[in-house]
Amino acid sequence: MIFHDENTRREIIEHSAKVVNRRVPLIVGVIDPTTDRVIAHSKIAKAAGADAVVAAAPFYTDTIQSEILDHFRYIRDAVDVPVVAYDIPVCVDVKLQRQTIVTLAKEGTIIGLKDSSGDDGNFRYALLDLVEHKDVFLMTGSERPARKQDAVGH
Repeated sequence: MIFHDENTRREIIEHSAKVVNRRVPLIVGVIDPTTDRVIAHSKIAKAAGADAVVAAAPFYTDTIQSEILDHFRYIRDAVDVPVVAYDIPVCVDVKLQRQTIVTLAKEGTIIGLKDSSGDDGNFRYALLDLVEHKDVFLMTGSERPARKQDAVGH
């Protein structure tokens, strides 16, 4: 869902919070190209009733892993809301490396990972690295585009 303005974003999150009524956690996507915009979206999400936010690495720039670490730390420091990292390199052109994920999880910067990278090895090693951290969850599902023959039923 694409929000055209911040008021619409807030209204949709508030409505969602009302509908779920704390029966399930409300996790809101706050993906945007820059850290300051992700922080702004996160503040709106928290104020509107989100239990957690989902953020990807910054994009439209070449971002290295140390900058990605800082990105997630800045979000955590700016907004008192749990953060889920979203590894989706097909959309943001950068992969969250295993050590980045593990570092963020072990220091409490992120509470979980949604891995849509298709890199099963990286995901499995991160699972092993975090086996003792029961308060961190990792989930996976690929965002790879369907092959043409799959789309036509072959």
